[in-house]
Amino acid sequence: MKYALFKVKEGRLDQWRRWCSLLMDKNAYYDQAYKSVLDEGLITEAFFTFQLDDTWYALGCGAGEDKPADPNLEVNKLHKQMKQECLEFITKGQADYSFVITEVLK
Repeated sequence: MKYALFKVKEGRLDQWRRWCSLLMDKNAYYDQAYKSVLDEGLITEAFFTFQLDDTWYALGCGAGEDKPADPNLEVNKLHKQMKQECLEFITKGQADYSFVITEVLK
């Protein structure tokens, strides 16, 4: 699993969260976003927002093949635009460990 850490730009938290909600909305961009994640060879992609002191951050995480996103897909154009408007890149990294539970333990 890889991650990217971003600082949420001043005054842009609500805009970022609205965009994230649209990505998960079946009546908005969910189908396109889901297709894009599949096409990129990912098995999971998630963004988390959190606050440290008075600063908000966003942590994007993904696992899988991680092929480039289709730049012609509308949702990818909008996602790139929202990231540019709302987030300031800090660093990238990868998970030191990750468990994926595929069956219930007895």
